[in-house]
Amino acid sequence: MLNAESLNVTQNLTASSGKQSVAEGDSSEVESSESDDESTQTPQQKNYTLGGSLSEVINPDEEGCMCMKYEIYCQQPSDDHHYFKNARKFCKSRSFTKGLRGQLVVIRNKRSDRILRKFIKDNKLHRAPCTTNKGFWIGLDALRQDNLFIWSNNFPTCGYRNWAPNQPDYDGKNNKRCVQLSYKRGDNGKWSDEYCDSQPKGFICEIPGSYVKHFDENCMCMLYEFYCQQPDDDHPYYANAEAYCNTRFVQNGGPRGRLAVLRKSVVDLKIREFIMYNNLDGPPCITKFGFWIGLEDTLNEDEFIWSDGESHCQDDYRNWAPGEPNNNTKKK
Repeated sequence: MLNAESLNVTQNLTASSGKQSVAEGDSSEVESSESDDESTQTPQQKNYTLGGSLSEVINPDEEGCMCMKYEIYCQQPSDDHHYFKNARKFCKSRSFTKGLRGQLVVIRNKRSDRILRKFIKDNKLHRAPCTTNKGFWIGLDALRQDNLFIWSNNFPTCGYRNWAPNQPDYDGKNNKRCVQLSYKRGDNGKWSDEYCDSQPKGFICEIPGSYVKHFDENCMCMLYEFYCQQPDDDHPYYANAEAYCNTRFVQNGGPRGRLAVLRKSVVDLKIREFIMYNNLDGPPCITKFGFWIGLEDTLNEDEFIWSDGESHCQDDYRNWAPGEPNNNTKKK
């Protein structure tokens, strides 16, 4: 099947590990305009090795939540000079939702810090072959103002902090302006400042997904994959689409995928907006003008059941077209 696009919305933690090479600009959307003192174009002719990725739900305000994807990259090549700035440029090229680009990670609270350090330790990313210089760049630096460390999102470090003992030791003169998760003896991933260009490091990107307001209290992070029209000989169509989705998963050993459950109006709206925005509602993606979702009445006629086993009840959210369901087919 042809994967047309994918969309992450917030619906909690998903993770995957396993090293793979990611070339600069290898993302669903690359911003080319300048929003600060440097272009978002990535360092030329550089490949970085992805050590692993995971997602976390964060709460930017009291009304909603956001799915944040973290990508943890192994040590930069030794000839990748301007190490910190090149890592920052690369993260800005990463995105998985149109219009939202990545940045070097902002560690907002103890929970996020613990999740990242645990993932690095569990997957042994703080050791060779992933890293030998015992550190991962994060989005905190004093490059913009002496003696003031500022995050990638332009907020100062006035909230949560986790500095290693005797850190930071930048004094305005020694030029140790960039911050890493340090894995030097005894630091265990706590923060320390470092010379920005002295050594290649690993680095951590954060890439925001969709922001969802008034969602449910569980805030599960869900990945939606949109597939274009099945081949004409892919009989039976619905059953094969359902079987294929059941093979998909985000994390090895984690929950299997399914045809989409649209139990919330906000999810239904985002999916329809995504299809229209990416021109997936017509050729060349589809010619039959429809996408299967996980709702069917094959067990009992007119009793529609979602692919997660829950009934499509009268009081539930529904968005049938006029005159539907009309039972022309048993699956819709």
